[in-house]
Amino acid sequence: MVELNPFEGASNRTAAIFIKKQGETIYPVTYKLWKRKKRARIDQRDSLAMVSEKSKRIELFAYPSDETNALSPWLTLPSGVVDAVKKVQGEGYYRAYTGIYSGGANAVYWLHILGVASRRKEKIDIPAYLRTILRIQGEEIEIDDIVVENITEGMKKGVEKIPPVAIEDFFVFPLIKTRHLKRWKIEDYIYTLQMNRPDKLQGVDEGWLSINFQKTYKYLKGFEEILKARAAYKKYLENTPFYSMYDLGEYTFSTYKVVWNQFGTKLKACVIGTINDEFLGEKMILPEHHLGFITTEDETEAHFICALLNSNVVDIVIRNVSGSPINFGTPKIVEETIRIPQFDASNELHRRLAELSKRAHELAVAEHEEELRAVEEEIDQAVAELFGLTEAELEDVREALRVVYGEGAEVEEEVEEVAAEGTKKETPERRALEGLVKEFKG
Repeated sequence: MVELNPFEGASNRTAAIFIKKQGETIYPVTYKLWKRKKRARIDQRDSLAMVSEKSKRIELFAYPSDETNALSPWLTLPSGVVDAVKKVQGEGYYRAYTGIYSGGANAVYWLHILGVASRRKEKIDIPAYLRTILRIQGEEIEIDDIVVENITEGMKKGVEKIPPVAIEDFFVFPLIKTRHLKRWKIEDYIYTLQMNRPDKLQGVDEGWLSINFQKTYKYLKGFEEILKARAAYKKYLENTPFYSMYDLGEYTFSTYKVVWNQFGTKLKACVIGTINDEFLGEKMILPEHHLGFITTEDETEAHFICALLNSNVVDIVIRNVSGSPINFGTPKIVEETIRIPQFDASNELHRRLAELSKRAHELAVAEHEEELRAVEEEIDQAVAELFGLTEAELEDVREALRVVYGEGAEVEEEVEEVAAEGTKKETPERRALEGLVKEFKG
Protein backbone atom coordinates (compact mmCIF):
# COMPACT_ATOMS: atom_id res chain seq x y z
CA MET A 1 0.00 0.00 0.00
CA VAL A 2 3.00 2.29 -0.53
CA GLU A 3 1.18 4.64 -2.93
CA LEU A 4 -1.68 5.14 -0.47
CA ASN A 5 0.62 6.56 2.22
CA PRO A 6 -1.85 5.47 4.93
CA PHE A 7 0.02 6.66 8.04
CA GLU A 8 -0.10 10.37 8.71
CA GLY A 9 3.29 12.02 9.01
CA ALA A 10 5.13 8.85 7.98
CA SER A 11 6.67 7.98 4.65
CA ASN A 12 7.27 4.25 4.65
CA ARG A 13 6.86 1.13 2.55
CA THR A 14 3.52 0.07 4.01
CA ALA A 15 2.35 -3.52 3.67
CA ALA A 16 0.07 -5.89 5.56
CA ILE A 17 0.57 -9.62 5.85
CA PHE A 18 -1.87 -12.20 7.21
CA ILE A 19 -0.25 -15.16 8.95
CA LYS A 20 -1.81 -18.27 10.47
CA LYS A 21 -0.11 -19.46 13.63
CA GLN A 22 1.60 -22.85 13.23
CA GLY A 23 0.51 -22.94 9.63
CA GLU A 24 2.60 -23.72 6.56
CA THR A 25 3.27 -21.24 3.78
CA ILE A 26 1.89 -22.46 0.49
CA TYR A 27 3.27 -20.85 -2.65
CA PRO A 28 2.40 -18.86 -4.58
CA VAL A 29 1.09 -16.41 -1.99
CA THR A 30 -1.64 -14.08 -3.22
CA TYR A 31 -0.28 -10.54 -3.16
CA LYS A 32 -2.47 -7.50 -3.80
CA LEU A 33 -0.82 -4.28 -4.91
CA TRP A 34 -2.83 -1.10 -4.24
CA LYS A 35 -2.34 1.56 -6.91
CA ARG A 36 -3.77 5.07 -6.77
CA LYS A 37 -5.90 5.94 -9.79
CA LYS A 38 -4.60 8.68 -12.05
CA ARG A 39 -5.22 12.16 -10.62
CA ALA A 40 -6.88 10.67 -7.52
CA ARG A 41 -6.03 12.27 -4.17
CA ILE A 42 -6.21 10.05 -1.12
CA ASP A 43 -6.45 11.50 2.37
CA GLN A 44 -5.67 9.60 5.59
CA ARG A 45 -9.19 10.49 6.79
CA ASP A 46 -10.86 8.81 3.81
CA SER A 47 -13.06 5.82 4.57
CA LEU A 48 -12.23 2.37 3.17
CA ALA A 49 -15.00 2.76 0.63
CA MET A 50 -13.58 6.10 -0.54
CA VAL A 51 -10.04 4.69 -0.80
CA SER A 52 -11.32 1.67 -2.70
CA GLU A 53 -13.03 3.98 -5.17
CA LYS A 54 -9.89 6.07 -5.66
CA SER A 55 -7.57 3.10 -6.15
CA LYS A 56 -7.29 -0.20 -7.93
CA ARG A 57 -5.98 -3.56 -6.70
CA ILE A 58 -3.62 -5.56 -8.89
CA GLU A 59 -3.44 -9.25 -8.03
CA LEU A 60 0.09 -10.59 -8.04
CA PHE A 61 1.61 -13.85 -6.88
CA ALA A 62 4.62 -14.09 -4.58
CA TYR A 63 7.14 -16.92 -4.41
CA PRO A 64 10.80 -17.27 -3.35
CA SER A 65 13.22 -15.88 -5.94
CA ASP A 66 15.42 -18.94 -5.29
CA GLU A 67 13.31 -22.09 -5.45
CA THR A 68 15.91 -23.98 -3.40
CA ASN A 69 15.86 -21.40 -0.60
CA ALA A 70 12.52 -20.67 1.11
CA LEU A 71 14.12 -17.70 2.88
CA SER A 72 15.15 -15.91 -0.33
CA PRO A 73 13.39 -12.61 -1.23
CA TRP A 74 9.95 -12.96 -2.79
CA LEU A 75 9.28 -12.23 -6.41
CA THR A 76 5.87 -10.59 -6.78
CA LEU A 77 4.54 -10.93 -10.31
CA PRO A 78 1.39 -11.35 -12.34
CA SER A 79 0.78 -15.04 -12.98
CA GLY A 80 1.56 -14.76 -16.70
CA VAL A 81 5.06 -13.42 -16.07
CA VAL A 82 6.30 -16.09 -13.66
CA ASP A 83 7.49 -18.54 -16.34
CA ALA A 84 9.19 -15.75 -18.33
CA VAL A 85 11.14 -14.56 -15.29
CA LYS A 86 12.26 -18.09 -14.43
CA LYS A 87 13.81 -18.39 -17.89
CA VAL A 88 15.99 -15.34 -17.23
CA GLN A 89 16.91 -16.04 -13.61
CA GLY A 90 20.16 -17.73 -12.73
CA GLU A 91 23.86 -17.13 -12.26
CA GLY A 92 25.53 -15.19 -15.06
CA TYR A 93 28.87 -15.86 -16.69
CA TYR A 94 30.43 -12.47 -15.89
CA ARG A 95 31.74 -11.10 -12.62
CA ALA A 96 30.49 -7.64 -11.64
CA TYR A 97 32.34 -4.98 -9.67
CA THR A 98 31.77 -1.74 -7.77
CA GLY A 99 33.36 1.53 -8.86
CA ILE A 100 36.23 3.32 -7.10
CA TYR A 101 35.75 4.51 -3.53
CA SER A 102 37.73 7.25 -1.81
CA GLY A 103 37.01 5.73 1.58
CA GLY A 104 35.11 8.78 2.81
CA ALA A 105 37.03 11.82 1.52
CA ASN A 106 35.56 12.58 -1.87
CA ALA A 107 36.18 16.31 -1.36
CA VAL A 108 39.91 15.60 -1.50
CA TYR A 109 39.86 13.39 -4.60
CA TRP A 110 37.05 14.96 -6.66
CA LEU A 111 38.17 17.91 -8.77
CA HIS A 112 37.19 20.62 -11.20
CA ILE A 113 39.84 21.36 -13.84
CA LEU A 114 40.19 25.05 -14.61
CA GLY A 115 42.83 24.86 -17.31
CA VAL A 116 46.30 23.73 -18.37
CA ALA A 117 49.19 25.77 -16.96
CA SER A 118 52.13 24.10 -18.71
CA ARG A 119 53.08 21.09 -20.80
CA ARG A 120 56.36 19.17 -20.95
CA LYS A 121 57.92 15.80 -21.71
CA GLU A 122 59.93 13.98 -19.04
CA LYS A 123 61.77 10.71 -18.60
CA ILE A 124 60.16 9.07 -15.59
CA ASP A 125 60.78 5.53 -14.42
CA ILE A 126 57.18 4.31 -14.48
CA PRO A 127 56.73 1.04 -12.51
CA ALA A 128 55.74 -1.95 -14.62
CA TYR A 129 52.40 -2.33 -12.82
CA LEU A 130 51.43 1.18 -13.97
CA ARG A 131 53.10 1.12 -17.37
CA THR A 132 51.20 -2.00 -18.46
CA ILE A 133 47.78 -1.11 -17.13
CA LEU A 134 47.93 2.50 -18.40
CA ARG A 135 49.39 1.37 -21.73
CA ILE A 136 52.42 3.66 -21.50
CA GLN A 137 55.06 3.20 -24.18
CA GLY A 138 58.50 4.74 -24.57
CA GLU A 139 60.79 6.33 -22.01
CA GLU A 140 59.38 9.86 -22.20
CA ILE A 141 55.85 10.73 -21.14
CA GLU A 142 53.97 13.99 -21.61
CA ILE A 143 53.09 15.71 -18.36
CA ASP A 144 50.62 18.58 -18.12
CA ASP A 145 50.39 20.80 -15.06
CA ILE A 146 46.64 21.36 -14.70
CA VAL A 147 45.00 23.94 -12.46
CA VAL A 148 42.37 22.35 -10.23
CA GLU A 149 40.11 23.02 -7.28
CA ASN A 150 38.64 20.38 -5.02
CA ILE A 151 34.87 19.84 -5.02
CA THR A 152 33.33 20.47 -1.59
CA GLU A 153 29.78 21.53 -2.47
CA GLY A 154 27.21 19.18 -0.96
CA MET A 155 29.76 16.98 0.80
CA LYS A 156 28.89 15.64 4.23
CA LYS A 157 32.42 15.64 5.58
CA GLY A 158 33.96 19.01 6.37
CA VAL A 159 36.90 19.22 3.97
CA GLU A 160 38.23 22.71 3.33
CA LYS A 161 37.97 24.11 -0.17
CA ILE A 162 41.47 25.20 -1.09
CA PRO A 163 42.44 27.91 -3.61
CA PRO A 164 43.14 26.72 -7.16
CA VAL A 165 46.40 24.81 -7.37
CA ALA A 166 48.48 23.19 -10.11
CA ILE A 167 49.06 19.42 -10.06
CA GLU A 168 50.31 16.93 -12.64
CA ASP A 169 47.61 15.32 -14.80
CA PHE A 170 49.07 11.80 -14.61
CA PHE A 171 46.74 10.53 -11.86
CA VAL A 172 43.65 12.53 -12.90
CA PHE A 173 40.78 10.74 -14.67
CA PRO A 174 37.24 11.61 -15.81
CA LEU A 175 34.77 10.24 -13.23
CA ILE A 176 31.08 9.43 -13.72
CA LYS A 177 28.52 9.33 -10.92
CA THR A 178 24.92 8.11 -10.91
CA ARG A 179 23.69 11.51 -12.06
CA HIS A 180 25.88 11.37 -15.15
CA LEU A 181 24.66 7.94 -16.23
CA LYS A 182 21.72 7.72 -18.59
CA ARG A 183 20.31 4.81 -20.55
CA TRP A 184 22.75 4.16 -23.43
CA LYS A 185 24.91 7.23 -22.71
CA ILE A 186 26.64 9.43 -20.17
CA GLU A 187 25.97 13.12 -19.72
CA ASP A 188 28.91 15.10 -18.36
CA TYR A 189 31.40 14.01 -15.72
CA ILE A 190 33.72 15.38 -13.06
CA TYR A 191 37.36 14.49 -12.39
CA THR A 192 39.07 12.40 -9.76
CA LEU A 193 42.53 11.65 -8.51
CA GLN A 194 43.15 7.90 -8.67
CA MET A 195 46.24 7.11 -6.62
CA ASN A 196 46.19 3.32 -6.30
CA ARG A 197 48.34 0.56 -7.68
CA PRO A 198 46.17 -1.63 -9.90
CA ASP A 199 47.84 -4.82 -8.66
CA LYS A 200 47.46 -4.23 -4.90
CA LEU A 201 44.98 -2.60 -2.55
CA GLN A 202 47.26 0.31 -1.74
CA GLY A 203 48.45 3.61 -3.12
CA VAL A 204 51.49 4.02 -5.35
CA ASP A 205 54.87 4.21 -3.58
CA GLU A 206 55.07 7.43 -1.57
CA GLY A 207 58.77 8.04 -2.15
CA TRP A 208 58.41 7.56 -5.91
CA LEU A 209 55.39 9.87 -5.99
CA SER A 210 57.09 12.64 -4.00
CA ILE A 211 60.08 12.68 -6.38
CA ASN A 212 58.35 12.35 -9.76
CA PHE A 213 55.01 14.10 -9.18
CA GLN A 214 55.85 16.73 -6.61
CA LYS A 215 52.81 18.95 -7.15
CA THR A 216 50.33 16.09 -6.77
CA TYR A 217 52.14 14.85 -3.67
CA LYS A 218 52.14 18.34 -2.12
CA TYR A 219 48.41 18.66 -2.79
CA LEU A 220 47.66 15.34 -1.07
CA LYS A 221 50.07 16.06 1.78
CA GLY A 222 47.92 19.04 2.71
CA PHE A 223 45.07 16.62 3.46
CA GLU A 224 47.16 13.92 5.15
CA GLU A 225 45.45 14.00 8.55
CA ILE A 226 41.98 13.92 6.98
CA LEU A 227 42.94 11.01 4.76
CA LYS A 228 44.43 9.05 7.65
CA ALA A 229 41.24 9.63 9.68
CA ARG A 230 39.03 7.83 7.12
CA ALA A 231 37.24 4.84 8.66
CA ALA A 232 37.94 2.69 5.60
CA TYR A 233 41.63 3.63 5.74
CA LYS A 234 41.91 2.66 9.41
CA LYS A 235 40.12 -0.64 8.83
CA TYR A 236 41.68 -1.81 5.57
CA LEU A 237 44.60 0.40 4.54
CA GLU A 238 46.38 1.64 7.67
CA ASN A 239 49.86 0.37 6.73
CA THR A 240 49.67 1.76 3.18
CA PRO A 241 50.32 5.27 1.79
CA PHE A 242 47.92 7.76 3.38
CA TYR A 243 46.23 8.52 0.03
CA SER A 244 45.34 4.86 -0.71
CA MET A 245 41.82 4.25 -2.02
CA TYR A 246 39.36 1.35 -1.98
CA ASP A 247 37.55 -0.82 -4.55
CA LEU A 248 40.25 -0.69 -7.19
CA GLY A 249 42.08 -3.38 -9.10
CA GLU A 250 43.27 -4.29 -12.57
CA TYR A 251 39.58 -4.68 -13.47
CA THR A 252 39.13 -0.93 -12.90
CA PHE A 253 41.31 -0.25 -15.93
CA SER A 254 39.68 -2.63 -18.40
CA THR A 255 39.37 -1.24 -21.91
CA TYR A 256 35.56 -1.34 -21.84
CA LYS A 257 33.06 -1.36 -19.00
CA VAL A 258 29.32 -1.90 -18.99
CA VAL A 259 28.16 0.38 -16.15
CA TRP A 260 24.79 0.67 -14.40
CA ASN A 261 23.20 2.37 -11.39
CA GLN A 262 23.22 0.57 -8.02
CA PHE A 263 20.47 2.83 -6.64
CA GLY A 264 17.02 3.62 -8.03
CA THR A 265 14.04 1.70 -9.37
CA LYS A 266 15.01 1.19 -13.02
CA LEU A 267 18.30 -0.16 -14.31
CA LYS A 268 20.14 2.10 -16.76
CA ALA A 269 23.24 0.76 -18.45
CA CYS A 270 25.73 2.03 -20.99
CA VAL A 271 29.17 1.15 -22.37
CA ILE A 272 32.14 3.36 -21.46
CA GLY A 273 35.77 3.33 -22.53
CA THR A 274 37.95 6.39 -23.07
CA ILE A 275 37.03 9.97 -23.83
CA ASN A 276 38.93 12.77 -25.55
CA ASP A 277 38.85 15.37 -22.79
CA GLU A 278 39.65 19.02 -23.47
CA PHE A 279 42.20 19.10 -20.63
CA LEU A 280 43.45 15.52 -20.30
CA GLY A 281 43.32 14.36 -23.90
CA GLU A 282 42.45 10.68 -24.44
CA LYS A 283 41.78 9.27 -20.96
CA MET A 284 39.93 6.31 -19.52
CA ILE A 285 36.59 7.02 -17.81
CA LEU A 286 36.27 5.61 -14.29
CA PRO A 287 32.97 4.88 -12.47
CA GLU A 288 32.50 5.80 -8.80
CA HIS A 289 31.30 3.35 -6.16
CA HIS A 290 27.54 3.94 -6.57
CA LEU A 291 27.85 2.34 -10.00
CA GLY A 292 28.28 -1.34 -10.81
CA PHE A 293 30.11 -2.59 -13.88
CA ILE A 294 31.24 -5.60 -15.90
CA THR A 295 34.62 -5.51 -17.63
CA THR A 296 35.75 -6.67 -21.05
CA GLU A 297 38.53 -5.99 -23.52
CA ASP A 298 36.18 -6.34 -26.49
CA GLU A 299 33.77 -3.55 -27.50
CA THR A 300 31.33 -5.89 -29.23
CA GLU A 301 31.15 -8.09 -26.14
CA ALA A 302 30.47 -5.01 -23.99
CA HIS A 303 27.55 -3.99 -26.19
CA PHE A 304 26.11 -7.52 -26.08
CA ILE A 305 26.03 -7.36 -22.27
CA CYS A 306 24.61 -3.82 -22.31
CA ALA A 307 21.75 -4.84 -24.61
CA LEU A 308 20.70 -7.53 -22.14
CA LEU A 309 20.87 -5.24 -19.11
CA ASN A 310 18.72 -2.55 -20.77
CA SER A 311 16.02 -4.99 -21.88
CA ASN A 312 12.52 -5.11 -20.38
CA VAL A 313 12.93 -8.77 -19.45
CA VAL A 314 15.96 -8.05 -17.27
CA ASP A 315 14.28 -4.90 -15.94
CA ILE A 316 11.35 -6.74 -14.40
CA VAL A 317 13.62 -9.35 -12.79
CA ILE A 318 15.92 -6.76 -11.20
CA ARG A 319 12.97 -4.70 -9.95
CA ASN A 320 11.54 -7.73 -8.19
CA VAL A 321 14.66 -9.25 -6.72
CA SER A 322 16.08 -5.98 -5.38
CA GLY A 323 12.89 -4.88 -3.65
CA SER A 324 14.42 -1.55 -2.62
CA PRO A 325 15.88 1.57 -4.28
CA ILE A 326 18.85 1.31 -1.90
CA ASN A 327 19.77 -2.29 -2.82
CA PHE A 328 18.84 -2.10 -6.46
CA GLY A 329 21.56 -3.01 -8.91
CA THR A 330 24.35 -4.30 -6.69
CA PRO A 331 27.03 -6.39 -8.42
CA LYS A 332 25.93 -9.48 -6.51
CA ILE A 333 22.29 -9.10 -7.59
CA VAL A 334 23.29 -8.79 -11.24
CA GLU A 335 25.78 -11.67 -11.03
CA GLU A 336 23.43 -14.08 -9.28
CA THR A 337 20.09 -13.09 -10.78
CA ILE A 338 20.56 -12.56 -14.52
CA ARG A 339 21.69 -15.57 -16.53
CA ILE A 340 23.93 -13.58 -18.90
CA PRO A 341 25.74 -16.07 -21.15
CA GLN A 342 29.32 -15.70 -22.31
CA PHE A 343 29.52 -13.70 -25.52
CA ASP A 344 30.05 -15.87 -28.59
CA ALA A 345 31.27 -13.95 -31.63
CA SER A 346 30.16 -16.82 -33.89
CA ASN A 347 26.58 -16.59 -32.59
CA GLU A 348 24.46 -14.48 -34.95
CA LEU A 349 21.98 -13.50 -32.22
CA HIS A 350 24.81 -12.35 -29.91
CA ARG A 351 26.28 -10.21 -32.71
CA ARG A 352 22.88 -8.74 -33.54
CA LEU A 353 22.29 -7.70 -29.93
CA ALA A 354 25.71 -6.03 -29.85
CA GLU A 355 25.00 -4.09 -33.06
CA LEU A 356 21.62 -2.99 -31.73
CA SER A 357 23.27 -1.70 -28.55
CA LYS A 358 25.82 0.26 -30.59
CA ARG A 359 22.98 1.79 -32.59
CA ALA A 360 21.06 2.60 -29.40
CA HIS A 361 24.10 4.45 -28.02
CA GLU A 362 24.37 6.52 -31.20
CA LEU A 363 20.67 7.41 -31.18
CA ALA A 364 20.69 8.26 -27.46
CA VAL A 365 23.56 10.70 -27.93
CA ALA A 366 21.82 12.24 -30.95
CA GLU A 367 18.53 12.38 -28.95
CA HIS A 368 16.57 10.62 -31.70
CA GLU A 369 13.94 9.28 -29.30
CA GLU A 370 11.53 7.76 -31.80
CA GLU A 371 14.22 5.78 -33.62
CA LEU A 372 15.70 4.75 -30.26
CA ARG A 373 12.37 3.29 -29.11
CA ALA A 374 12.22 1.21 -32.30
CA VAL A 375 15.73 -0.15 -31.66
CA GLU A 376 14.83 -0.92 -28.03
CA GLU A 377 11.83 -2.87 -29.32
CA GLU A 378 14.20 -4.95 -31.48
CA ILE A 379 16.47 -5.50 -28.48
CA ASP A 380 13.55 -6.77 -26.38
CA GLN A 381 12.58 -9.23 -29.08
CA ALA A 382 16.17 -10.44 -29.52
CA VAL A 383 16.66 -10.85 -25.75
CA ALA A 384 13.39 -12.77 -25.54
CA GLU A 385 14.67 -15.06 -28.28
CA LEU A 386 17.97 -15.52 -26.45
CA PHE A 387 16.24 -16.65 -23.24
CA GLY A 388 13.54 -18.66 -25.01
CA LEU A 389 10.55 -16.44 -24.22
CA THR A 390 7.50 -16.70 -26.43
CA GLU A 391 5.92 -13.60 -27.99
CA ALA A 392 3.04 -13.94 -25.52
CA GLU A 393 5.45 -14.04 -22.56
CA LEU A 394 7.29 -10.96 -23.81
CA GLU A 395 3.98 -9.12 -24.13
CA ASP A 396 3.09 -10.19 -20.58
CA VAL A 397 6.37 -8.72 -19.35
CA ARG A 398 5.63 -5.40 -21.05
CA GLU A 399 2.11 -5.36 -19.66
CA ALA A 400 3.39 -6.10 -16.16
CA LEU A 401 5.85 -3.21 -16.35
CA ARG A 402 3.07 -0.91 -17.52
CA VAL A 403 0.45 -1.98 -14.99
CA VAL A 404 2.56 -2.67 -11.93
CA TYR A 405 5.21 0.02 -12.26
CA GLY A 406 3.61 2.51 -14.63
CA GLU A 407 4.98 3.59 -18.00
CA GLY A 408 8.16 5.58 -17.61
CA ALA A 409 8.12 5.07 -13.85
CA GLU A 410 11.59 5.93 -12.67
CA VAL A 411 13.05 7.18 -9.42
CA GLU A 412 16.68 8.18 -9.13
CA GLU A 413 18.22 7.83 -5.71
CA GLU A 414 21.40 9.57 -4.64
CA VAL A 415 22.86 8.67 -1.26
CA GLU A 416 25.89 10.00 0.60
CA GLU A 417 27.78 12.92 -0.88
CA VAL A 418 26.58 14.99 -3.82
CA ALA A 419 28.97 16.88 -6.06
CA ALA A 420 28.20 20.06 -7.94
CA GLU A 421 27.27 19.88 -11.61
CA GLY A 422 28.54 21.99 -14.46
CA THR A 423 32.11 20.78 -14.73
CA LYS A 424 32.71 22.36 -18.10
CA LYS A 425 29.87 24.88 -18.51
CA GLU A 426 30.70 28.46 -19.45
CA THR A 427 29.81 30.75 -16.54
CA PRO A 428 31.05 34.12 -15.22
CA GLU A 429 32.66 32.21 -12.34
CA ARG A 430 34.52 30.00 -14.75
CA ARG A 431 35.73 32.95 -16.80
CA ALA A 432 37.09 34.51 -13.60
CA LEU A 433 38.84 31.27 -12.68
CA GLU A 434 40.42 31.10 -16.13
CA GLY A 435 42.24 34.25 -15.15
CA LEU A 436 43.88 32.29 -12.36
CA VAL A 437 45.09 29.73 -14.90
CA LYS A 438 46.88 32.49 -16.76
CA GLU A 439 48.65 33.44 -13.54
CA PHE A 440 49.97 29.88 -13.21
CA LYS A 441 51.12 29.99 -16.83
CA GLY A 442 52.79 33.34 -16.30
